Amino acid sequence: MHNFDKQVHNFYMKRRFLIILLVLFSLTFVGATDYNEKLKLTFNNGKTIISTYIEEDYDITNHLVYEQAVERKIISPLEDKIDQVKTLRESGKSEKDAILYCFPSIEKTIDNISKKVLVKPTDSKVFFMPNQTPMFVVSREKNGLALDEEKLYKNIYDALIYSKENVKVETKQLYPSVCVKDNENTFYERGRFTTSIQASSTNRKDNIKKALSSINGSVLSVGETLSFNNKTGPRNEQNGYKLAKIIKGNEYVDGLGGGVCQASTTLYNCALLSGVEVLQVSGHSLLPSYVLPSFDAMVNTGSSDLVIKNNTGGKLYIKAYANEEQATVIFYGKKNEYEISRKSVTIKKGEMPKDKIVLDTKNKYFSNEDTTLKKRISYSQPSVKSQGYLVYKKNGKTKKEILIREDYYNSKSGIIAERVEKDDAPLFFN
Repeated sequence: MHNFDKQVHNFYMKRRFLIILLVLFSLTFVGATDYNEKLKLTFNNGKTIISTYIEEDYDITNHLVYEQAVERKIISPLEDKIDQVKTLRESGKSEKDAILYCFPSIEKTIDNISKKVLVKPTDSKVFFMPNQTPMFVVSREKNGLALDEEKLYKNIYDALIYSKENVKVETKQLYPSVCVKDNENTFYERGRFTTSIQASSTNRKDNIKKALSSINGSVLSVGETLSFNNKTGPRNEQNGYKLAKIIKGNEYVDGLGGGVCQASTTLYNCALLSGVEVLQVSGHSLLPSYVLPSFDAMVNTGSSDLVIKNNTGGKLYIKAYANEEQATVIFYGKKNEYEISRKSVTIKKGEMPKDKIVLDTKNKYFSNEDTTLKKRISYSQPSVKSQGYLVYKKNGKTKKEILIREDYYNSKSGIIAERVEKDDAPLFFN
């Protein structure tokens, strides 16, 4: 078997050698002008020349490549190559395959032409300007252009067969993926929610306005999330937040950023009514006065956040603002499938705790104009256990009702301040 393999190897080596000799012989004795003639083509769009092609010399580096060049007639006279292209086309090959079989270098020119004529299409876009009228502006789409490669190779083939040098470059339209009609139905009002801030202090109102202004104008793509804490940033003096009442433990105390929980709660309820997914939310330890039980959203830098996710199937646009009386959040996007409402159910309510008497020795709660000796600072709150439901309706009929959370709020004693002139008087007693 060893001798047989050796004989086979020698046979193929001799065969390759003979092929090389035959080709060299042909190059020597056949008219040089036939072999030196190169294919020349000029590509134009009917008005201007886009590119030119002059067939390049091929570098044959080894026996295998040389054999392929001979077989494909790549190094044959131009007339023979054109005949080969015609034969391949008649055998069922496409114009492109037939041409590249004999003229492989032309593909680089075609690629360059493709880049030159390419004009990418422009999608219709929605511009959201929540503080202007109109809020939404929709740009028109524009078609693009691309090389019609199939027609180009057909034109090259015709040029070869009919000995023409000029080749017409034809294009085809590229269509945008988003048109005006696609965007026209993407900014319905999905839901809105408003809470009252009329009784809030000036600092608290300013904090709510600032927090909502950070949310205002947000646009969420499909699947994108929004973190309230990330949007509003740290609630500190550097960011413009002021001292106002916050809940700490079971008491209301002064703290930077007081009021932002009402902003997050307004955003939270709007998300619920809009059918938007809520990934993270926490309740307060005390029941806020501005929202129903089980529908509050407490935020605290580093420990509690409100996070929502756009699961609406289209872009989500958020308008958020506050004036001196109300805080409002509105979601726009694809039309909501359901009419969504909230239902708060109180499961258990504790006894009303007694008021706490504060002896005000430093006139903290009294002004010089006050004539009374007692003043109510806050009201008592009983403990509350509650559940929050979302009710989904379609055409006025309830389709489903879903329990979304259950909460427990602690009780809190009301505060009555009494004016006392003595500095050493006790501060609290029941």
